[in-house]
Amino acid sequence: MQTESVPAYRKREDRDQAIVTLTDKKTKVRRDYYLGPYDSAESRQLYFRLLAEWESSDRRLPAHPDEESRRRENQFTVFELALAYWKHCETYYQTQESQCIKVILRLLRQFFGETPAVDFGPKRLRFVRDQMIRGDQKADPPREPWSRKYINHQV
Repeated sequence: MQTESVPAYRKREDRDQAIVTLTDKKTKVRRDYYLGPYDSAESRQLYFRLLAEWESSDRRLPAHPDEESRRRENQFTVFELALAYWKHCETYYQTQESQCIKVILRLLRQFFGETPAVDFGPKRLRFVRDQMIRGDQKADPPREPWSRKYINHQV
């Protein structure tokens, strides 16, 4: 059995720049990712984050960090949007209803907090709904599975 190797964290020859080259498993396209100053904590962190994204997507190329940062500029994350909505709920709704909303916002934050709000679409909403159906016995406090009528109301 052949084991697949992990791409090396290496120094770019002509500069004091860290680099990693990833290959897309499906298309065999190779892409260099510049990570910042060689042997810095930030470059190592970006290296491990890219490897994790690459491995978790079955070795498909992740978005380039520069593209991702440009895309995220001036965009709210799900967490930021949920926080702004929660501040509104505290003053607008009664305590019991605001507590129900708080549980929903906690689920959103738990699973998609760092996701840009514009990227939160129907598939991610379906995932959150499935979490409502399952419940979470490991949570503190444990959350029982919800009824279909209650889930429909919350969604």
